[in-house]
Amino acid sequence: MFKISHYKARMYQECPKKYYYVYVAKRRELTKPHPYLVFGEILHTVLRDFFRFRSEIRNEETIKVLLNNYWRHYSPQAAGIVDEATMKEYYERAVKMLEEFTKTQNLNAQPVLTEKTLEMPLEKDLVLLGKVDRADEEPDGTLSVMDYKTGKYREEYAEADRLQLMTYALLVQYLLKKKVSKTAFLYLEENQLIQGTPTPESLDLTKATYQQIRQDIKRSEKTRTYHAYPGNFCPWCDYLPICKEAQAVGYKPGKAEEATEEI
Repeated sequence: MFKISHYKARMYQECPKKYYYVYVAKRRELTKPHPYLVFGEILHTVLRDFFRFRSEIRNEETIKVLLNNYWRHYSPQAAGIVDEATMKEYYERAVKMLEEFTKTQNLNAQPVLTEKTLEMPLEKDLVLLGKVDRADEEPDGTLSVMDYKTGKYREEYAEADRLQLMTYALLVQYLLKKKVSKTAFLYLEENQLIQGTPTPESLDLTKATYQQIRQDIKRSEKTRTYHAYPGNFCPWCDYLPICKEAQAVGYKPGKAEEATEEI
């Protein structure tokens, strides 16, 4: 059984060679912690647990207590940060994002699920999976799906992002047997909401997209060919030290500036 997620599919589309290192060769010894990933993980966990409290105690004080509880588990080194000053900058950003969240978002929402990994079959040997940040029940009985983003909105990633939301809509509908009428990305730093409306056609297209990507991966598996697509992501890739194709066009290990969550 082959399991595919938006993350896995997008990696293959952006660089089959990286997909090879991660999922085929499994060169996990080359991976290292990245500050923006740890930062995002903490904020997602805080928001997950925040909505598990009764609505009457969901406030700025509660969300800051949660943030402090999780933050203390990470040293700068564990988060991939080299100094306390940078760690402080990340913390202050997190506080600002969560303060804005409590001032502008509906804190009385009653999610039907938070931070849950879901699966659904697409074919007899293909399963779609993904972790949904939050799904709420709307007044009309339909569902809405929200995904939190700690980076900034980038128009060039809009198509891939739409696929991600449609993926979550598919998974939630399959699990809960209710229509998903709304989807949204909430960009926490900018307090920007990017909304969408799933349709039967867009959900069918989402299924077909994953089925096609699986066929492309099968061809790579059969021919044992995984091409590298050198580009802007290369300086931040953990596998740059062993990627001859990227190095051949000028990307060198150790030359990247510290990555941000925008990458």
